[in-house]
Amino acid sequence: MSSAFWQWVSVVSVIINIVLIIISVGLAVDAWHERKRRNSQVKIWMEQANGVNQALIRIVQDKWHNLYSSVSDITNVINAVQASTLSLWTSLYEERVLSEKEYKEYAMKIRAKLDKKFGLDGQEESAVKTPEATEGASVTGEVVQTSDSATSASRLK
Repeated sequence: MSSAFWQWVSVVSVIINIVLIIISVGLAVDAWHERKRRNSQVKIWMEQANGVNQALIRIVQDKWHNLYSSVSDITNVINAVQASTLSLWTSLYEERVLSEKEYKEYAMKIRAKLDKKFGLDGQEESAVKTPEATEGASVTGEVVQTSDSATSASRLK
């Protein structure tokens, strides 16, 4: 009797161990895929940061060579660089802080604030698209977002 009992315990133990091994392998594969995705995303962020760095260096060099004829030229260049920094900031913010649903709500809240600030409450089309229109695509408005600790609000360029 006891010999048969211990054989069954041994069989159940082996089955449990096999299930746990399968679960462990599945989790390891998922972790590997997540690590691979994260590494590719970090490479993209690094390229974006390098692009901003190169643009800022180019602005300084062009100013030294007197390639800007007015303050307006410099302002336009800085606005272009700002669009790249906003893209990088948005990507990092989405990855680290928000789920997809939360991001859509956040984008709608910003749009409502901008519409109210600029008096666009449905009168004309805003540069910031709705989340439904941007589903599966990156947000491409030229929106200036200050840091969370700053007191100034977002504004549309």
